[in-house]
Amino acid sequence: MTLRGKLITVQIAVIAILAVAFGVLIAGFFSRTLPMLTQGLATKTHSCLQGVLRDADLGLGAQDQALLARAMDRCNHGQLKDPDLAFVAVLDREGKLVASRGRAPARLGQGLPSAPYLVLRAAHGFRGYAEVALEGMRLGTVVAEYSTARLEQWKHLIVLFSASALVLVLLSTLASVGFAMALVKPLRHMIRFVHQVAQGRLESRLEVQASDELGLLAEDLNTMTTKLRRSRELLAEASRGAGMAEVAISVLHNVGNVLNSVNTSTYVIGDQVRRSKASTVARLAELIDGHAADLPAFLSEDERGKRVPALLSAVAEQLATERTALLDEIRRLRESVTHINTIVATQQQYAGASMIEEGVDLAEVADSALQLSDDAYREGQVAVVRDYVPLPRVATDRHKVVQILVNLLRNAREALGATEPERREVTVRLRPDGERVLISVTDTGVGIREQDLTRIFRHGFTTKEHGHGFGLHYSANSATDLGGSLDASSAGPGTGATFTLVLPLPESAAAPQRVDETPCLSNSRER
Repeated sequence: MTLRGKLITVQIAVIAILAVAFGVLIAGFFSRTLPMLTQGLATKTHSCLQGVLRDADLGLGAQDQALLARAMDRCNHGQLKDPDLAFVAVLDREGKLVASRGRAPARLGQGLPSAPYLVLRAAHGFRGYAEVALEGMRLGTVVAEYSTARLEQWKHLIVLFSASALVLVLLSTLASVGFAMALVKPLRHMIRFVHQVAQGRLESRLEVQASDELGLLAEDLNTMTTKLRRSRELLAEASRGAGMAEVAISVLHNVGNVLNSVNTSTYVIGDQVRRSKASTVARLAELIDGHAADLPAFLSEDERGKRVPALLSAVAEQLATERTALLDEIRRLRESVTHINTIVATQQQYAGASMIEEGVDLAEVADSALQLSDDAYREGQVAVVRDYVPLPRVATDRHKVVQILVNLLRNAREALGATEPERREVTVRLRPDGERVLISVTDTGVGIREQDLTRIFRHGFTTKEHGHGFGLHYSANSATDLGGSLDASSAGPGTGATFTLVLPLPESAAAPQRVDETPCLSNSRER
């Protein structure tokens, strides 16, 4: 089933389940709650009659209005007025009204029942009659009536609320379907477009009519393609006319590194769509449809039916998680595209451009490089250790630092290829060193021979079977452009290696004060 079909199925199933749930709630109210509340009115009628009878004989016999008033106030719970009490009245033996609370009918004393005690269901509630007698002599009658008007109002409100809720659910579902369809269509175009760009078809253009994040991403992708195409043309001309082959190779190498993250993000988006839990909602709908005839009993008595609300809640949480993951991948995809644009723009001006300096948080820069390399590390089951010490902001070119660290992290990942999975670990450290700051990447991989440590940054030198020797050469040159250096150290084959990027600190921050002497460790065994 396509993503579009899954979304439509999910929305229809959600509407059906919510409609059934509201139906069950309304049926439960009318079949259980409403009779219980109605019976409560009858009970209150009895209680009112019994409460007035305790003092009505003395009140009638002595014509004591205050005593009768206190007796009738028991129907109102003292100072609190019972909203369901229509009236309570005390009549004498001739049926004349002696005292009352509420609006008693004018001809209440006519047609009194002969029974000494009786509670009847009236047109608008419950009416009770109780004979007042003193030592066998009839003194009068107590009449009390409780209205069902409030229950009728509740019935109308519940029906109105349920109808309004269903309308809102329907409207929100239609809006969700519209949003999902609007999101899926451009995503499919973008995935297809990214694959074309990854295959070198730079003449393609992405057409996405949107003004939100997807529109911005589409513009960035088109800008990236245009710049890549122009950069390829310029680099070809520069290589033929001025010997700029090294620049072209550096661009392709750096862009290729980030395109791996782009391709991985598009694959993750497609894989998450394929593994969506939307089909579970469809199965729930089928289960409910199969018990349409006895749905209330199924939901309240059957063990499978009792699990339907919890399962629906779990599926809703899973769908929300999937949506968050997709949006996160889109964000990562856009960050990768932005980084590619920066690489291309920088290399297009390679011959005469000045470095763009800004106040950079090196911990944030290191995390950005780790995020760009996260997919390869996750696939290779590599544990990442972040060992950061608080540092001041450094005036440097953020994107060059990110690119250097991405190259170092990629080399570290490749150095772990022959290492057992449980020993695959890469540590990124940030440390001050006088007037400098050190960013080191340490792996537990194959290590470096001593004689290679002096040649590893040369153009074209590599120890890898399929390497080309451009990444470290570019990184060392970039470190020099930043006013720093790139160093390598290793105890020998099989002992791992450490690459350290050295950057100058501003004079005002040459001796930073540590906030915490204990290094900050995060994701110590994140794979």
